[in-house]
Amino acid sequence: MWQAIGACERLDARLKSELGEVVVEDIVRSKVAPQQLWALARLGAREPLYGPLNCVVPADAVARWLERVLALTVWPHPELLAFALVQIARVVDDRERDLDEGCRARLAARLEQLPGGRRSQVLLHEAVPLDRAETGRLLDESLPAGLRVRS
Repeated sequence: MWQAIGACERLDARLKSELGEVVVEDIVRSKVAPQQLWALARLGAREPLYGPLNCVVPADAVARWLERVLALTVWPHPELLAFALVQIARVVDDRERDLDEGCRARLAARLEQLPGGRRSQVLLHEAVPLDRAETGRLLDESLPAGLRVRS
């Protein structure tokens, strides 16, 4: 269900904000599933893949999510969470959608030790397009967990 929700980019920004709060609460309680982290990346994305900009969650709401997660000493699914956090905090050169520099700098410092830390630094400080692998990961063309194709 989380993957279906995350793919709905035309949801109202207020609803996306509420859903993001649910995911962040699960992260804080260490009860988050990988599918929820993927959904968080899509719900809080600064730049939608196809949806309109009026459906983007406000930067202040996303900054609150980010601060709650940064306060944790241990992250559940650290690489998946890092990818989601970069997507919700990356620079898009729009002052309405971009998070403040301090918030992005705190995230960048936390991600330095994780795999992909160098690419994260770029996405958090420069408005650059996503590469093919990042776009593929966001489009998530694989089957949802537990679903199998019978031949």
